[in-house]
Amino acid sequence: MRKFITLFLITFFCVSNVNAQLSKAKDLYSKGKYEEALPLFKKEYKKNNKNKKNGSINHWIGVCLYELGREEESIEYFEFATTKRVIESPRYLAMIYSKNYKFDDAIRMYNEYQSIMEDNDKEIDDAVKEDIRYAKLAKSMLDHVEDIVVLDSITVDKDKFFEHYKLSPETGYIVPQSELPINIEQSTIGFKDQSSTRLLWSMPDENGKMRLCETVKLIDGNWDTPKFIDEQIESNGDLICPFLMQDGMTLYYSSNEENTLGGYDIYFTRKDEDSGEFLKGRNIGMPYNSESNDYMMVLDDVTGYGWWATERNNIEGKVTIYVFKRNEIRKNHRLDEINLPSLAQLSNYKLTWGDEDYQSVVDEIRNMDISTVEHRREVDFMFVIKKGLVYDSFIDFKSKDAAQEMKQLLSMYKERDLLKSKLSNSRIMYAKSNSKNDIVNDILQLEKELNKLNEIIFKTENWVRKEEQRLLN
Repeated sequence: MRKFITLFLITFFCVSNVNAQLSKAKDLYSKGKYEEALPLFKKEYKKNNKNKKNGSINHWIGVCLYELGREEESIEYFEFATTKRVIESPRYLAMIYSKNYKFDDAIRMYNEYQSIMEDNDKEIDDAVKEDIRYAKLAKSMLDHVEDIVVLDSITVDKDKFFEHYKLSPETGYIVPQSELPINIEQSTIGFKDQSSTRLLWSMPDENGKMRLCETVKLIDGNWDTPKFIDEQIESNGDLICPFLMQDGMTLYYSSNEENTLGGYDIYFTRKDEDSGEFLKGRNIGMPYNSESNDYMMVLDDVTGYGWWATERNNIEGKVTIYVFKRNEIRKNHRLDEINLPSLAQLSNYKLTWGDEDYQSVVDEIRNMDISTVEHRREVDFMFVIKKGLVYDSFIDFKSKDAAQEMKQLLSMYKERDLLKSKLSNSRIMYAKSNSKNDIVNDILQLEKELNKLNEIIFKTENWVRKEEQRLLN
């Protein structure tokens, strides 16, 4: 009898100790203290075969490993827990597979998760629905990953990342917010073409949505009134970071609309040759876009290099700039490419080099001193001196008198624009008014003033041309 009591007490205290240890592990787990909980769960796991077949213990170990950044180790525990229909295990597996661009496996696990949730009369939340949408979209993009050579990866401060783009003057210039011709509270940057006469950027409309806008430099050197240019692009998101190629027809930008991989994705569009309007934008896919923000795609026709910025490496206050070798015609990777996920997410950009060694090209780009690049000067005006010769700055003039008259011309151009605006408004009022007599007199007077001013402008322009040509000859 005494022996039985002794065995009972030993068994009781052992069971109590086990329950206490597991309870402590679960308490640490619930408080997010995964590093402390993990060894306790593993100790229980190793005690006997019964614990190894316990779905909950496998799941808890898996979560601890996952939260400690040991995702690869967690997979076997989540896989076993999934066979035991532990609710959250397939969701964790799906997130791991998505992160590693194994989207077929991720979708399969999300389907398993939905099935288990339905069996438990539960509905998946919006966050999981978004993860499922991402996995399906990313799977479709993984089938069309462009085959490019990424030459370099540069990590820089986010607030001035654009200063590290080394572009030829013929490509144009990225313009910081401080140099835009309009005050905008939202953070934004613009792009100016090679002639410095066309400027694009993004700014909020009356509803607060960031949209692409454009202005051109007038003949007097001032910027025209900005106008939105994205009506036909048909985006339901914010649009930022425009870049217009040298052809004047192809536009790249970034959008956070609904059908993105995450955050901002890079899109492109072209102008319709008949209407002159930009067509609906298209996502350029992988490897350019990721689950994080990707933006400011610039293609340099002169050097043959391309540049874009990404936040996919998740470094606080930093962005990564990728420099790549442009393709004249898009070519996608084969679907059976063994490194396709790595090539799509650029986990190691040098995998894109294949058997080639591009180090000398990388060194050339890194050693390029952007301060020595001869950028085009700012354009003050556009004035034809003779066929094949156009002045765009006062320093072009050989004659001081001609330069002085040019300043008078610019003032007259402004006055003419003002008269044209007044005349246009008067004509609109005339069309709407019942009492037209007074308005007719105003219109006649404005037309008289405009005609007189045009005569003076015509004579002054001719004098400037002849004076400058005299010295040139």
